Amino acid sequence: MCRNEWPLDAVCSKARQNPQMEDATVFDLALLWFVVGLALALAEMAAPGVILIFFGLGAWVVALTTWIGLTPGLQSQLLLFAVAPRLHLSWACAGRSRAVSTAM
Repeated sequence: MCRNEWPLDAVCSKARQNPQMEDATVFDLALLWFVVGLALALAEMAAPGVILIFFGLGAWVVALTTWIGLTPGLQSQLLLFAVAPRLHLSWACAGRSRAVSTAM
């Protein structure tokens, strides 16, 4: 997991000294993504526009894949966070357009 990525340098140096800490850093990243998703979902309640919830869902997808171990690196997590909300939004819009077309 530790490949001298800039944001994780301090954590990785500690993980090299204590091998048991390696799993803790992955969990902490997953927890961080979950909290970001929760904050975005709560922000959607305060500023309704039905956009922030999709970014919150994207953050939760990243949290889940990080926790499972599918996205261990920061680059893969950011890439997934860039793609997942767009997929959720396109699925929601496609479902809405189908519902409107069947109602007419």
